[in-house]
Amino acid sequence: MGAGWTRTLFDTNGRVVEIQHFSGSALPCPWGSNGNSTGTATTSYLSNSTMSKDEADVYRSSSVDGFGRLIEVAETGIGANKSMTEIEARFDSEWVLIEDPRTDEALEVRSGTVRWHGQDREEVYRRAVEIPPKRFAIVYTGKMPQDTAIVL
Repeated sequence: MGAGWTRTLFDTNGRVVEIQHFSGSALPCPWGSNGNSTGTATTSYLSNSTMSKDEADVYRSSSVDGFGRLIEVAETGIGANKSMTEIEARFDSEWVLIEDPRTDEALEVRSGTVRWHGQDREEVYRRAVEIPPKRFAIVYTGKMPQDTAIVL
C-alpha cells in the first residue's frame, strides 16, 4: 500500500464536514506543501437533514424525525456530465436540479450534472437553496401538467 494522508475537518459541533485524501509522504496543506488530493468527501447539515458528496461525486441526503429516527434517504447525482436524453430517460416525469447546465443557442439545457430529483417541485427548489450550486437549472422531464405555469 502506498504512502498517503487523510485530512478530516470538523464543524464547531464536532461533526465531520470534509474528508480529503492525499497521495505521497509529504504533509498535506496547511501543514506542508502536498497538494496531491486524490479525492474529497463533504457533508453539510441543515436542521434535520444531512447532505453528503463522496469522492465519486455521488450525493446522498438523509432526514430524521424529532426522535432522531431515519425517515428518508435519497441518493442522487449521476456524477459526470450527462446529456438531457440520458437525464430524461433516468428521471422520467420528475423535477431535476441540474448543476452547471450546458445550453444551446435557444438556452435549452443540453447537458449537466444532476444534483437532485423528485416528484415534488418544492422539494427540488429547497434542495437548490441547501446545496447551493453556483450555476443551475431546474427542469421537468415529463409532459408539463395542465395547471402548471412557468415563471422566469
